[in-house]
Amino acid sequence: MIIAVRDKEIFANWQDRFTEDEIVNAPYSYELVLVPDFIDVNDVKSSDIVSGQFDANKYNERIRLASEGKYAHKVSEMIRQQYAIDDELSILRQKEVKPDEFAIYNEYCENCKQMIKKPQCSNVKLC
Repeated sequence: MIIAVRDKEIFANWQDRFTEDEIVNAPYSYELVLVPDFIDVNDVKSSDIVSGQFDANKYNERIRLASEGKYAHKVSEMIRQQYAIDDELSILRQKEVKPDEFAIYNEYCENCKQMIKKPQCSNVKLC
């Protein structure tokens, strides 16, 4: 798909309203950039365009970082179902004094991480 780019603005569906000649000439003056068909143009950001070319490496890195952020957020949400922040801080602070309590907490956290990575089980306590 070809997208139109000007400054930090991306116009993905320009073909619906303009010809190629109209979009690259005044008053629009967009640069046309080819994006591979397997990429959802709605996910493309101006930072993915370098020197008039779609940079798949930048795109993939941005998507990877966003996925990692979602992963961490989901793990935190799952941990919050069992442990409040204050409880978690208390367990971490006392892990030397109460190693059994810390081991239970840590096992739960590791199970949460595994469930987010491969979500087959719907019951956190059983996984």
